[in-house]
Amino acid sequence: MTEARTASDSSEQQTAERHILAGVGKCFGVELEKKSIALDGDSKSMEIDGYAADPPILCEAWAHVGKPKGGQLLKVMNDALKLMLARSALYDPPGCRTILAFSDEDAAAPFKGNSWRAAALRHLRIDVLVVNLPRAVKDSVVTAQKRQAKDMSPPQRG
Repeated sequence: MTEARTASDSSEQQTAERHILAGVGKCFGVELEKKSIALDGDSKSMEIDGYAADPPILCEAWAHVGKPKGGQLLKVMNDALKLMLARSALYDPPGCRTILAFSDEDAAAPFKGNSWRAAALRHLRIDVLVVNLPRAVKDSVVTAQKRQAKDMSPPQRG
């Protein structure tokens, strides 16, 4: 029996993130994998979307198509903070690349160029990369975003 997909299901974005991470890995000749990173000897840890040891790479992927809105800008900057903390927890390995990877130029635009966000990322040594998704994967992300936006819209008044 097949379960009905909920409007907030993010499986399309998860699939797209795997494509993004594979694309970043291809750029650097490595395979990126999820990694749990311990924080300051504490029992707490965090998970990074993509990690490689040699060369050292830390990557967070965001599968979104189109211009980010409101809280989405904050989500990406939170990912940047997470990358900084991970790099620090690993004692800032020499040559470590920290990367925010996007699936769309429009999604990446607020984090590139002359914006304060772009300046902050450059200052913090966080690269912004865009990985082009296969057409079918990109289309599935767009479809999922529409479904999710509909789920988040206020109820219609009758």
